[in-house]
Amino acid sequence: MAICDVENTERQLVNQLIESPNDSEKWYEYAMFCLDNNQQAKAEQFLKKVIKLQGNSIKIDVHILLASLMLQRKDFNKCKEHLDAVLD
Repeated sequence: MAICDVENTERQLVNQLIESPNDSEKWYEYAMFCLDNNQQAKAEQFLKKVIKLQGNSIKIDVHILLASLMLQRKDFNKCKEHLDAVLD
């Protein structure tokens, strides 16, 4: 993806969040964009926002993605927490 395409896509995602700040699907979409563009810290932040917004109806893949990011950071306790959430 060209730099201007990445910037335009990110701008569109930000605008969607401005319009719908409590839409967990928009936050998830932005997190996936960040992962695709090697912005793991931002992706982690946005996935945590998804968890906060979804409450008890959290999708399993959100926890698995966060567990993966925690494993990359060698934060094994946090990784385990997210994997335990999947297994509960």
